[in-house]
Order: sequence, then C-alpha cells, then structure tokens
Amino acid sequence: MLKRFLRSKGFQAFVGRRIAGWMKLCEHTTRWEYLGRDSIQRTWASGAPVMMAFWHGRIMLAPHGWPPDAGQPPLMLISQSSEGEIIAQACEGVGVATIRGSTMKKGRDKGGAAAFRGMVRHARGGGCAIITPDGPKGPRMRATLGAIKLAQTAGCGIVAMTWSTRRGFTMDSWDRFVIPMPWGRGIMAWSDPLPMPGRDATEDEVEAARRLLEDTLNDLTARCDAAMGRRPVEPAPPAASETGADDPGEPDAATPAPPAPARPTAGAAA
Repeated sequence: MLKRFLRSKGFQAFVGRRIAGWMKLCEHTTRWEYLGRDSIQRTWASGAPVMMAFWHGRIMLAPHGWPPDAGQPPLMLISQSSEGEIIAQACEGVGVATIRGSTMKKGRDKGGAAAFRGMVRHARGGGCAIITPDGPKGPRMRATLGAIKLAQTAGCGIVAMTWSTRRGFTMDSWDRFVIPMPWGRGIMAWSDPLPMPGRDATEDEVEAARRLLEDTLNDLTARCDAAMGRRPVEPAPPAASETGADDPGEPDAATPAPPAPARPTAGAAA
C-alpha cells in the first residue's frame, strides 16, 4: 500500500512541486556572483544550437544556469522512473521542459532511443539539450562518452556549468548531492562552448573531447566550491573503462541508446 502511494502520480507531483518551490526560494534569495557571464550571454544571444552539462550532484540549482527565456530554450533528459517523475515535476515547476527516456531493461526499450533523437532534434532546432555526463549512476564527476556522441550527432558545442553556495550541505550519496540553503551567497559559472569533434572523428579525438568536458567541469566546480569556502567534492576513481558507457547522462534518469548510424536524426530534446 505504502509503495503504491509513493509511486502515485499525485504524490510525485506534490513532492516535485515542493522541491521546485525550494529551488525558487534559494535562487531568488541567494546573492549571486558569476564566472563566465559575458560568455554565456553571448551564447544566448547567438541562438546557436548548444548543449549544457553539469554534474549529477548539482541538479538542485542547475536550472538557474539556463533560464527558460534564454536564446535557446532548455530541454532536460529525465528517466521514466518514479524518482525521475519527481525530478521532472520539479524542473517543470521552474520552467524547464523535460523529455523522458530510460535505458533498455530486460530487452525492453523504455523510450531511450526516442529520447536521444528528441534531444538531437531540439538542439538542431536551436534549443539547449541539458544532460549530466556522470549520470545516472556514476562514477561521480567522470564524463561518459554519451554526452560527446549526442553533441556529435547534433553538431553543437557543450557549455560546462556549475554552482556552489556558502550555505548548504552535501549528502553522503554516490554523487555527493548538494542541497543549498536560502539567504546566503552563491556563485555560478559557465565555460565557453567546448568544441566537439565531427561524426567522422577518430577515437583519440573523441576521448580528448570527453577529457576536456570532464576536466573543465571539475575545474569550474572546484573553483566555485573554494570561492564559497566549501570543501571541494572530489571525483570518484575512474571506472575500469571510463569511456565505455555510451549513454548521455541525465538527472536521476536512464540513459538512452544513440540512434543507429545508418539513420541519423534531426534533433529535439525533452
């Protein structure tokens, strides 16, 4: 009975909207300073297709890093799980559209391939496709190849984004999830759009792009934490095959399989 209640749409919507309220409260009561603001404003003004990437542990205030009225409307990839439904409700409560898709389970595709194609169409159509390159299960702060493959297919660069606040706490979860508190100081940072290799790139070029994204996100995150007087979160040890995952990451969500090379798609995100 309890499990059925926790999985009910009504309960998930209630929790998701309460989280959205907390996100708005923290966003509007925090005294923000910014790194890379001139660069991101140029990116918004350009209207060019783009992706944004942030680590899984920084989901709570990441939507503030790409407002709905930016030059490229944001679309965030989220799983079809119960937890994903709560996150989707929270994101949509702060004005960020979502697309749902999960990895194949027991031979059943739960919308992963369609979500990937939707993300690509969205980016190609002048939107921003949002992902967490270490999601859904880590290793923490280690980028998978999925983000690079999505950017290759969409033909766009990736903006690395992160944030930190002086008031808040870090959970003892695999991703060291950061929960901010209101009425404090905060810092938000963006990189210039990182160039991604074309679809005919070599394995070495793709790996170099993956390392560039990972290093840029880790450097920005460490700088923001240090600026707020917080102990920086350390990346987890690399997986045995750090580049082996083909999934783009997403908030608490499943990662979709990319479309077959013989059937390239035009983009749109969730």
